[in-house]
Amino acid sequence: MDNLELNLNRAIQLLRTPQNYEEYVSIKIKPVDGGCCCYNHWHETWTQFNEFISQYQPVKKEGATLIERDGEKYVLESHESGPEIIAYLYFGTAVVGLITALLKFRQLESRNRSLKFKLTKRYLIKGEVEEDNSIEVDLSLSDEAITKKIEDYTKKPKIKKRKKKM
Repeated sequence: MDNLELNLNRAIQLLRTPQNYEEYVSIKIKPVDGGCCCYNHWHETWTQFNEFISQYQPVKKEGATLIERDGEKYVLESHESGPEIIAYLYFGTAVVGLITALLKFRQLESRNRSLKFKLTKRYLIKGEVEEDNSIEVDLSLSDEAITKKIEDYTKKPKIKKRKKKM
């Protein structure tokens, strides 16, 4: 069982969605310069993010939590390689706020205005993984520019056909 399948199994349990591995989408968030993104290395970031999502179960260590915002449901998973957000069918507008908040909290902890993150969308459609183009988000941009870039990215898929059977 690969990491995507493990992540989806956790998400399916929390989302209470079909277990047929169809119609799921995820966004993986990784620092461009690498490094560990676990709770111990991003302690202030995860603490602030947990306050941001305080009405839900907090993200702990290498864990996952269900977030329901504005009628939308997401699972946020904490991984050493970077946070991942998984949804069933599509990403709505609430995910933009989650991603932006996480990036901003990370920027405050690192005290580095020039942080860059890579966001990669993956779709699981009819049991096959289709990976979309990744984007890079430079936190030295204005808040409005960052939000616009993430909004545009989370809209309809622009899929590159690179399939991998589950």
